[in-house]
Amino acid sequence: MYLVNATLIVALPVSETALRNHLMDSATPDDGLEHIYAEVGSSEARVVLFVRQDTPAAAARTAAQLCRRTIDACPPLAGWSLVNCVASTSSPIPPWLNPENPFNGHCGP
Repeated sequence: MYLVNATLIVALPVSETALRNHLMDSATPDDGLEHIYAEVGSSEARVVLFVRQDTPAAAARTAAQLCRRTIDACPPLAGWSLVNCVASTSSPIPPWLNPENPFNGHCGP
């Protein structure tokens, strides 16, 4: 899983909850979307997407496609545009933070 930062130019603001819901509704299983955090201002929105893909490049590409697909499909986002989408180039989420790790949340045997 990779963390991807996206910046969108806002035409008419929507709530952060609405933006997260629009993104979740537009996501497909192949996107590997796990979590979203969003902040919406009067002129731009910053979104952090946690995307389950094999590489940072694949995660950034998938997140960008999801953002564009969401903008195209949602009338409240008419006039919005994606200007930046970058994945963390560090290692994937460490095993102790991975929800599929059977030892998640445990410090010992």
